[in-house]
Amino acid sequence: VDRILFIEPGNARALDEQLKVATSSQDVNAVMSALDRKIDATDEPTEKAELLFRAAQLMVDDGATWEAGERLTLAAEYDPTSVPVLELSAKVLGEQGDWDGAARTLAMLAVHSEDKREEALLQAADITLNKLGSPESAMDILDSLTDEPTSKALSLVADVHSELGNWEAMAGALTKLIHLGEVKGADLAELHKRLAVTYRDHLGNDDLFLHWINEAHQLSNDPGLVDELLKYYRDRDDRERMIGLIRWKINYLKEKRKMRDVPALLVELGGLQENLELPAEALSSYEECSALDASFLAGQLGLAKMLFLMDRRDEALANYRILGMRIGEIVEEEQKITVLYHLAQILDDQGESEQAVRYTRSLLDIAPDHAGGLELISKLRPNA
Repeated sequence: VDRILFIEPGNARALDEQLKVATSSQDVNAVMSALDRKIDATDEPTEKAELLFRAAQLMVDDGATWEAGERLTLAAEYDPTSVPVLELSAKVLGEQGDWDGAARTLAMLAVHSEDKREEALLQAADITLNKLGSPESAMDILDSLTDEPTSKALSLVADVHSELGNWEAMAGALTKLIHLGEVKGADLAELHKRLAVTYRDHLGNDDLFLHWINEAHQLSNDPGLVDELLKYYRDRDDRERMIGLIRWKINYLKEKRKMRDVPALLVELGGLQENLELPAEALSSYEECSALDASFLAGQLGLAKMLFLMDRRDEALANYRILGMRIGEIVEEEQKITVLYHLAQILDDQGESEQAVRYTRSLLDIAPDHAGGLELISKLRPNA
């Protein structure tokens, strides 16, 4: 073959045989060399485009996308309607970050291939939305789809409407996507959650929010779903429902051994139980918090307060003495006042009047008109 090509470089049969041998050897460099010689010897435009495409495909497989792009540009000059050339060109342009070029190439592919039209338009819409940041243009592309909407199409339509703030249309697309039945498991739960949040945050429909978030909760134990319900009930100050959801989340986190957020949740739970006049339950929550993290200030504040209110003064005093030493860490003034006042009262009851006076004066420095503090100081220092 080499001798024939030395004498007659353009011999078609010899070039074909050389390419066949190189291909069977799986030597990429030999294949590229054989392709280049055949490309140079070929005058027929369609065949030249096919050979350039083969060379570009080899380069893509070898990671040489820029060189592949040069071959594909040449191939498109010889056969602008070649479907394989357009497909590979769009891929290469995307890998090079030329998203505008990739979208335009996909639009051309949609024109020249009926079989690949819908998929090409969907890819073009995806790029236009997510890479070029143009939801209006992406919607124009999606509007040109003619087939029954697929899950990918409906998902893109929902994303576009989200970017445009068309919440009713977005909810409609998500509902169709759910009813299509192609999305399953955790992905379906996420769709339910997204639809629920849309109804809550953008359409103000509480009934549909609750419907879809509960549908999601039946499909998945995702704590994010509980967070969405908690946000809903917190906004409405529905404390009884909040208690059940916080308990669920605490148990879930314990089961997963993710304890970081548990103390704060126990404090929130204790506060709700206090407000609902469930002192024993509130005390239990604060005690559990203290057992998990004795340094957690909010937990210690809640525990000391509940012990005081339940007339367990000796235990309360031990906690309040520690809080008294950490008074500078307490941010809320009302909490500082409670700590100082309760400390002063307990110490007065136990006959430690000097310490009671010290804490009462600290209290009155913060709140000079505090009625309990004024009454206590007049009792302790009647001549002051």
